[in-house]
Amino acid sequence: MASLIKMATSVFVKGREESDLP
Repeated sequence: MASLIKMATSVFVKGREESDLP
């Protein structure tokens, strides 16, 4: 269960970082 949440958080953060890039 914890790994699922961690995976979702990682993907969400990665998406935000890519979105912030120019």
